[in-house]
Amino acid sequence: MSRRREAVEGSERQSVKHRPSSLPALAQCPKFESGGSSEFAEAGTVRHHALSAMLLGNEDSLFTSDDLDLDDEQMDGVKWAEEYIRLHAPTTDHPLICERKREWTGPDFSDREGTPDVTCGNHIFDLKWRKRDYDAQMADYALAVMEEGGFESVTVHLLYGAFKQVEVIQFDAASASRIVLDILTKANDLKAEANPCDYCGWCAKRLTCSALLERANTVAEHREDWALASYHSSEILTAEEMGKALRLAKALGKWCESVEHHARELARNGIVAEGFKVQERKGNRFIASIMDAYSKAGIERADFLSACEIKFSSLVELHAAKEGIKKAAAEREMERRLGEVIQRKQSTVSLVSVKDKE
Repeated sequence: MSRRREAVEGSERQSVKHRPSSLPALAQCPKFESGGSSEFAEAGTVRHHALSAMLLGNEDSLFTSDDLDLDDEQMDGVKWAEEYIRLHAPTTDHPLICERKREWTGPDFSDREGTPDVTCGNHIFDLKWRKRDYDAQMADYALAVMEEGGFESVTVHLLYGAFKQVEVIQFDAASASRIVLDILTKANDLKAEANPCDYCGWCAKRLTCSALLERANTVAEHREDWALASYHSSEILTAEEMGKALRLAKALGKWCESVEHHARELARNGIVAEGFKVQERKGNRFIASIMDAYSKAGIERADFLSACEIKFSSLVELHAAKEGIKKAAAEREMERRLGEVIQRKQSTVSLVSVKDKE
């Protein structure tokens, strides 16, 4: 019998398979179900591919494929992660392996699988962007690495690219199993109830979740103009009902924004909401003076200008101030002078309440 099975002997058998990445969400809500792709998830995938390309010596691919398009901040974070891995991975004893699927046998003898970003012997390196509780996901990865490699323990390096900070976690079979199996047992309990949490936005059930709908109903129950025949968005088919739904959504949204605003104000005064922690993000870097930057960068003029971004509105304001004319006139003049040089980003569609405009 393997060390993993010894560690979980006597545990209940699990009937539903969950990906390692869903475990942090399942820890908060046992009814969570991965909701497929999102802009946030897709950005993470791009960063992971970029990191693999760098580590495998194929960095040129980053600049030849639109699928690996990263802004300066993200590229900086990925390069920092690459440097950390090269410095701390035990490559003299083990190969560096990127994005390879790993498996371990669960207590019901079913195979569990996951794909850590980078492994090197009994070390796991996983690139994240924002700080969350990833212990359960990493514990699952650790169990797979221990079972496949025959290791007694695993060291996990969580690399937070946005902050350039590292969190190191040590797992053995017992500690990793305890975390993972506790979550899986609750997730497979047929009597478990949904618990609205931080991960609702990523859940496939968010539009039909009774716990979430109950909260919406509580807010709307004293407003006849918010009462809907159905609160499932795909079942709202008339203009009248959708109008009610949007007004309710905007009201809930404003309430949520207000709560978050006042929670931040309390945190600044030392009162941090229970179950949360203060997390500070450094502001993005920007160039205060383009002329000073050009004189000090040592980059050819044409190359330097290609890296600069000019706002059309800024040119209009400068021209209006210099000529002493109104902005509307300055805008027409700039449009005439620049012609096809002006490009317009893709339009977006939003719905604005007619009552709000009156």
